[in-house]
Amino acid sequence: MLWTTETITVPTAEALAGEQWTIHFHDAQAGHAVTATGTAATDGDVAGILAGFVTALNGHQGYTASASGNVLTVSSSTPFQSTAATVEAAGTVGVGTGTYAAK
Repeated sequence: MLWTTETITVPTAEALAGEQWTIHFHDAQAGHAVTATGTAATDGDVAGILAGFVTALNGHQGYTASASGNVLTVSSSTPFQSTAATVEAAGTVGVGTGTYAAK
């Protein structure tokens, strides 16, 4: 579906420290493409994520964006669509060096 205005809500509980969130925006012919990325500095830092999105979008390829609370509003005179947000987790996972029984 193509939009001239879209609102995207980022749940505060979903934003974890160090995560990088990314959304791609483009028109029907895959033109006017912009990739918006924002990073949470701390757990619950939706403002950090949305600030990154707003910076990436405003003035680029005809998009305007603003954030209020945990809601991003994106507009363009050219109808556009966006992808679902992708989230790159932060940190590492340690795997034990023990022996595990196979079943």
